[in-house]
Amino acid sequence: MTDAPAAAALAELSAPADSDEERSTSELVQVLGGLGLGVLLSARADLILDRFDSSDAVKAAAADEFVDGAVRYLGETAIRAWPARWSYQHSDVPSLYANVPLIRSNTPQGFEEVNAPLWVLQLLAEEREPGSAAFNMGVVEDAADRYRKALEART
Repeated sequence: MTDAPAAAALAELSAPADSDEERSTSELVQVLGGLGLGVLLSARADLILDRFDSSDAVKAAAADEFVDGAVRYLGETAIRAWPARWSYQHSDVPSLYANVPLIRSNTPQGFEEVNAPLWVLQLLAEEREPGSAAFNMGVVEDAADRYRKALEART
């Protein structure tokens, strides 16, 4: 079964460009970016949901090769989709963002958002909603959008 947004994007990619020149990289990025993280992650969400029945199960398996790979996949997909980067925050005080890989928006501090892919996977297992991973990682995209709009408003 083909997702409707994915089908539309694929149709747009296969359509002839407006000129005789090949599509530019920016055009392709715009079309593929329009798919959103949800389409890119939908197959991976099913793997998490099949393997884990709760947030605690994901957390307990955090050092497991499968979960480590899923965290990396989610993070790498996010930084390719949005202006973001990996980070890490060591702390002796337990928190959601302490001592786990993080994704930070590439924005000034006033606009910055951070998310922990491991937490997003835990939430996915808890909520049992395949689209929740993309939705919860979306705060990083929102930060970039807010910053872009602020820059546009200055001009």
